[in-house]
Amino acid sequence: MKIDTLTFNIFQENTYIVYDETGQALLIDPGFNTEEERTVLDEHVEKNNIKIARCVITHPHPDHFLGGKYIIDKYGVTPEIYYTAGRLFHIFEVYMAPMGFMHYQSFVPQYTITEDSVISFGNSSMTVLYTPGHADGSVCFYCEKEKALFSGDVLFRNGIGRTDMPTGDFDTLIKSIRDKIFVLPDDVKVYSGHGDVTEVGYEKRSNPYF
Repeated sequence: MKIDTLTFNIFQENTYIVYDETGQALLIDPGFNTEEERTVLDEHVEKNNIKIARCVITHPHPDHFLGGKYIIDKYGVTPEIYYTAGRLFHIFEVYMAPMGFMHYQSFVPQYTITEDSVISFGNSSMTVLYTPGHADGSVCFYCEKEKALFSGDVLFRNGIGRTDMPTGDFDTLIKSIRDKIFVLPDDVKVYSGHGDVTEVGYEKRSNPYF
């Protein structure tokens, strides 16, 4: 399985394209917002002969779903998000322009992801870990076979997600990380929504919040 990282928008959000030998890809967090960023995505897809089969969103914060409408129009794939994320998603849509996202195009995601979901694409699959605390409807995607976790803004290298926005809660976030992430093998690589790749074991030993 290949994992490509494209970093977009003013918040330097990591958009991941995950694909296997079939060329079928899962796009995680479509954070591209401008025409230039959309071109970067399209050129990367074409160069690597990738077919975007599914698109998922880790949580309903704007920098992680800016390109949802473009994915629908260009690739015929409707982004999927956790089933309780609707209220926050639509709250943040109202504030796109004040936040500086002048090119945002509204769309309606599929509220189909649950904690029991298996996200399949090509010959690969990931399981969903429900990890609230940063935001309601926040999830991680875990591929046990590849020992890879896509954590959104739940866990960063030497950090955790902020909890001062609507539905954020520090104690809930700490519990999510301890109960859902720190029980995984130490050598699981963590691909965060911002910043560098880390590992579960490293964060257990070195993250200042723990």
